[in-house]
Amino acid sequence: MKNLLIATFLLSIMACATVRAPVVDPYSHISVATVKEACGADEYWNVGVLGVSGLVMRFDNCLKIKFLLAIAIAPADASDIIKHTSIDLLAMHYMEYLKRENVQKEYNRVYSIKKIKEEKGDEWITYFFEISFKEVECDGATCIPKKIKE
Repeated sequence: MKNLLIATFLLSIMACATVRAPVVDPYSHISVATVKEACGADEYWNVGVLGVSGLVMRFDNCLKIKFLLAIAIAPADASDIIKHTSIDLLAMHYMEYLKRENVQKEYNRVYSIKKIKEEKGDEWITYFFEISFKEVECDGATCIPKKIKE
């Protein structure tokens, strides 16, 4: 009886494991090659941070993403932590740039950024980010999301 229970338990675990659908990467179509082929950069900067050369590029409506940000650094002799920190700093700096654009163009937007992919090549390490925003209404120092009209 004990062996029958154990066998039933193991079979149920195996059945559950085989029922799961494979996880599909919604960003599998994004790569340096596909972005180069399909999109033109709407903003492009050649920058340096922490002694590492970098590129910051924004693409509008690229590969089904409204605002795609690509940050690439040359894999110089810097350590991995410096390389990844350089990309993170450039992403944060770009978000600060968007905040300044907000003020200059009198937008009321709150931006967010999400890392969606990393690609390592021989010449560059590239991170892809999706930028999104919400329109807000501000009253002094307080901002709340605008209500969607139905």
